[in-house]
Amino acid sequence: MPMLRPLRKLLPAIVSLIILLAGCAKPPQAELAAARQAVARAYAAGAMELAGDDYQAARAALRNAERLSDRGEYKAARDILSTAEAQAKLAAATAREKRAHIERERLKKKQLEELRRQRELAAQKKKHRRAAKTKPKPKPEPPAPVNHYTVKAGETLWQIAARPEVYNDELLWPLLYKSNRDQITDPRKIYTGQELIVPRKLTTDDKNAARAEARTSGIYPLPGKLAPTN
Repeated sequence: MPMLRPLRKLLPAIVSLIILLAGCAKPPQAELAAARQAVARAYAAGAMELAGDDYQAARAALRNAERLSDRGEYKAARDILSTAEAQAKLAAATAREKRAHIERERLKKKQLEELRRQRELAAQKKKHRRAAKTKPKPKPEPPAPVNHYTVKAGETLWQIAARPEVYNDELLWPLLYKSNRDQITDPRKIYTGQELIVPRKLTTDDKNAARAEARTSGIYPLPGKLAPTN
């Protein structure tokens, strides 16, 4: 029995070796699942486009490990699977970092475009304000000619003829007088509320004759001298 004592001392080591060999003899199912999951997550993170080299390396390692496992070379498969998992995790991290960088650049570009647009709008508004200040105000349109005119308080035929909607010429007052003789007996006397006819079908001779009559009548002042408004 003394010969068995050394064997008893080696027994724990032998058992551990047997357990280790038994573990190596089993297919690396857990390692395969972990590596496949890591590759799938890398793909979902966009590693195929953003970290192509690391992603393809992880896929190649996974396929190689799967072939080794199918041939029963479990230890070699385990070694490669750990590399495949690490490579896939690196690809996923790289893809996420690049995607975040792309998003930051996109937001930065969008902000710059918005800032440029705001500056352009401000410049346009400033330009329009300057143009509005320097643009001359349009002259008011002359009133449309009238065929009838209602006398207002204090007006004379001379003043009415001078109105832009009548003749815009005070010396044409005799035309008003002659066209309204039925209600005006004295050209010096017209009354508030009278509805006067304003003749329109006039020739140049008609106007010249009216001006000549106004200048020689002595009833109303010549142009440039205000008539009384009482």
